[in-house]
Amino acid sequence: MVLRYRQGDRQHEFDDHLSFIVNLLITPRNKFVPLVKLRDLIKRKRFEAHVSCFWFGRSGAKKPSLPNSLKDFFSLIPADIEIDFDIEEAKSRRVA
Repeated sequence: MVLRYRQGDRQHEFDDHLSFIVNLLITPRNKFVPLVKLRDLIKRKRFEAHVSCFWFGRSGAKKPSLPNSLKDFFSLIPADIEIDFDIEEAKSRRVA
């Protein structure tokens, strides 16, 4: 699943995207049935789960952080988290 946004490099937008993924695994009223079923399937079939977080920001942007609560949540599956955060290089000015 790829979630993308174009405006700004704000932490809260990054958090909103991660929260969306978490909400796919938790039904209304905080029932964890989908999460438990996923965890059981992964264990039974000996699958591995990976959550990839890619973020690319403008030059000078602050890289977002991954909240510990999200790390804890994905450890329940269990799923490892692959993080790839990068910032574009500053454009150098050429003097003629």
